[in-house]
Amino acid sequence: MSWKLSYEWASFPVQTDSTTGIKSLPSFTDVIVLNSVNKYFDRAFYKNNVSDSQRLKLVKTALDKAGYGQTKRESLSDYQIGIFYYDKHHQEKVDEYPGIVLAKPIQK
Repeated sequence: MSWKLSYEWASFPVQTDSTTGIKSLPSFTDVIVLNSVNKYFDRAFYKNNVSDSQRLKLVKTALDKAGYGQTKRESLSDYQIGIFYYDKHHQEKVDEYPGIVLAKPIQK
C-alpha cells in the first residue's frame, strides 16, 4: 500500500489528459478508480450496518466483476494501491469518498 498515493488521491483531483485519456496525479500515472467497487466502502451510500468482513467480500466480488480478479490484480506488479477508508461514518466533504485507487508511480 502506498501512503503517498493515498494522500495524493485524497488531496488532488485526478487529471485526465485530453489527448490520451490517461488519468494522473502529481506523482502517479495510469490511475485506475473503480467506482463500481468503491461504493462498497462508503457507509453513507451502501448500508451502514454491513460488517467490515462482509464489506470486504463485497469489494472482492466487485473487483472480480470489474475484470480485476485475483490473477489480474497480481499481474499489476508496477502499480501501487492507495486506500482511503474511515471506520465511523461522519459528515464527509464532497470530495471525501472512501475506496481504493491503483496507479503507477512516475519515475523521475
